[in-house]
Amino acid sequence: MEDVVLANDKVVARLLFTGHNTGPFGSHPASGKAIRFIAIDILHIRDGKIYEDWHLEDNLSFQQQIGVVKP
Repeated sequence: MEDVVLANDKVVARLLFTGHNTGPFGSHPASGKAIRFIAIDILHIRDGKIYEDWHLEDNLSFQQQIGVVKP
């Protein structure tokens, strides 16, 4: 987690994922390349519980890094 912001009934988290592509992605074999991409979650809280999660991640960067999509 890179950042967490609390506001009223929402929690916003900015996440950073890192690692290496060690397994296949669909029909594409593992590339062995390092990967690094971000994601953001907006969690809606009601009565102390998460009732909704909006999630967005940078799948284009991920797929470019493992060689599935050309940059």
